[in-house]
Amino acid sequence: MTTFIDRAELHIKGGDGGKGCVAVRREKYKPLAGPDGGNGGNGGSIVFVATNKITTLLDYKYNKHQIASNGQVGLGSKKDGAGANDKILLVPVGTVIKEKNIVLADLSFEGASFVAAKGGQGGLGNRALANKKMISPKFALQGTKGQSKDIILELKVLADVGLVGFPSAGKSSIISVMTQSKPKIADYPFTTLVPNLGVANSQGIKFTLADVPGLIPGASSGKGMGLDFLRHIERVSIIAHIVDLAAFEDNRNPMDDIKAIEQELSLYGQYFQENPLSAKERIIVLNKADVVLSEALASNDPKYNLNKIFQDLNLEELKNFGWPIFLVSAVTHFGLNDLKYYLADEIENIRKNLAQKTKSQLKVINISNKQKSVFVKKIITKTGYYWQISGTMPELWVEQIDWNNQDAVRFFSKSLERIGVEKKLQEKGVKIGDEVRVGRADTPYIFNWTDEYS
Repeated sequence: MTTFIDRAELHIKGGDGGKGCVAVRREKYKPLAGPDGGNGGNGGSIVFVATNKITTLLDYKYNKHQIASNGQVGLGSKKDGAGANDKILLVPVGTVIKEKNIVLADLSFEGASFVAAKGGQGGLGNRALANKKMISPKFALQGTKGQSKDIILELKVLADVGLVGFPSAGKSSIISVMTQSKPKIADYPFTTLVPNLGVANSQGIKFTLADVPGLIPGASSGKGMGLDFLRHIERVSIIAHIVDLAAFEDNRNPMDDIKAIEQELSLYGQYFQENPLSAKERIIVLNKADVVLSEALASNDPKYNLNKIFQDLNLEELKNFGWPIFLVSAVTHFGLNDLKYYLADEIENIRKNLAQKTKSQLKVINISNKQKSVFVKKIITKTGYYWQISGTMPELWVEQIDWNNQDAVRFFSKSLERIGVEKKLQEKGVKIGDEVRVGRADTPYIFNWTDEYS
């Protein structure tokens, strides 16, 4: 049996871009026929793809480092380095990708994909850098590093109906009868240690049921199965409270059981800006009717209806919840057909409403302007100040320039001038001797402003 793992921590890294090449074309009678160094290849990216073919994160429990291949370096004779293939990581449908508790992606359908760590960009060779003012560059650009991240994978089971309740309420038994799944069933608490899934079919409508491991008071703070399995309820459309009628012979009250579970579901919502469980439809399923109503069910007395049962068992208070109530027996199959018909109709309506909502337009972010933007800011420190230059292109150049090559450094200076950095600094009042930092805060290129820029 496959081990069910629903959480994994990974370190991922995109491949580095290949270095551009410095080369000069040599022909007969033309020993220096011009630059012909090729570009470096792009590094591969780390891409997660959701599939229904796997149901666990077991592959990543012990393979915590996932690194994509690097791009190859450029060569002479105009030969560009080969780009590396992306590293495709398959995960179960329902996987959420997080970085520092921030959700990066929610892969909730078959084929959904997400580039989690982008590969580095290959450096330009001197052939690509050549222009009218720089006919034969004696330098090339370095490849950039691939993105590196520490992420968390969390699997949230996708199901239409989630069965919740105290341990040994009969959730696994109900799923085994309503579907073809074969969960572990026993007469002791916490028999179910992982969510069980089963597919039911009623009136031509297929829907999935999830048997969420037993919840107890304190689950939202980690007691029992704790938060590990509460998150599996997030995606269900209907929450079904499974109540053990046989337990009430020990003076337990079904109202108290349901309230205790609802309290945990409510407390779980404190981890979100908006509780994902509050708006979900609820139903109550009174299981093990064969134990407390054996004589009535055996006689099949039509007068012994649900209202009379409520009166006999003192369950009238359950109606105060305002949710549909079903009386069933997983052993004798009593009432399960009615429950299945109801769930099929409700799921079909929920799917229709959901399909209409998903037709809304996707928000598209235009990043072209952001790529061309350059930001100049004066940063005040305890000992003085410095000027910070940021933006996509300056940050890219800082990473790609070979600082040991004076031609490359001059190219960097001219590039900053071309995009208006020097003009912006002068407009903001830069002075000779001021410290200027270009690029990301963690890896800046630092120099002092001189009169040659004025």
